[in-house]
Amino acid sequence: MVGADMRLKFVILAIFVTVLLVVTMPLRLALSLVQADRWFYAARVDGTIWNGVLHAGHLGRLSLGDARLALNVPALLSGRVGFGFSAAGALKGSGIAVLSGNGHALRANALRFPISALSPSLPLEGEMRLSGIDVAFRDGACHAAQGSVMVKKVRLSHGSMLLAPDFQLRGALGCAGGDVIMRLAGRSGDIALRSVIRISATGAYRMENRIQGTGQCGDAMAAEAGFQREVDGYARVDRGNLAL
Repeated sequence: MVGADMRLKFVILAIFVTVLLVVTMPLRLALSLVQADRWFYAARVDGTIWNGVLHAGHLGRLSLGDARLALNVPALLSGRVGFGFSAAGALKGSGIAVLSGNGHALRANALRFPISALSPSLPLEGEMRLSGIDVAFRDGACHAAQGSVMVKKVRLSHGSMLLAPDFQLRGALGCAGGDVIMRLAGRSGDIALRSVIRISATGAYRMENRIQGTGQCGDAMAAEAGFQREVDGYARVDRGNLAL
């Protein structure tokens, strides 16, 4: 009987120590243990997994400002590690980033960021707004993706081709060929612009932009912006990686 009582005490003590370690675990250590530090990085990390701050934080190329992170309990109960985040840098908004051994996911009601924050060499500028986002990668491929996408105040980064001040692109998220895909389209007068953005599980992206209806001066203006002539308009493809 005494032996059973001692074993129970040891079990209770072990549970208490484990809970204490989890509750007080530094956020920096937690990010490293789940290899989230290859996506999230910062000039300084303070606090615990329940209430931590990434000072001058980044998610891949996107600046998060001084972002707050906290362990997400529902994800933990399902056997995965997730962090709720709130950012006010180039990326603005809040959501949940979930990590597991064979995949990761992102859920958020609303996020927004300037396209130029991904890469200054991209041909488009404007503010990308994502709503109702629910994206999941599993075993290196897109498992599910939904949400709406809008790019406001679209303009070309290079050249003299002008778009109307209220030009917008609209579309939705989905999965295609193992990637998350965004198919966007917009029109202003005679000019129509279609953009297809693919993002892989590693953060590699491919952006294909096509313009139609540029008029007689289209060749010169499209060349200035780095577009190539095609049968029904002009096209340009850019590649990069969000995680670098």
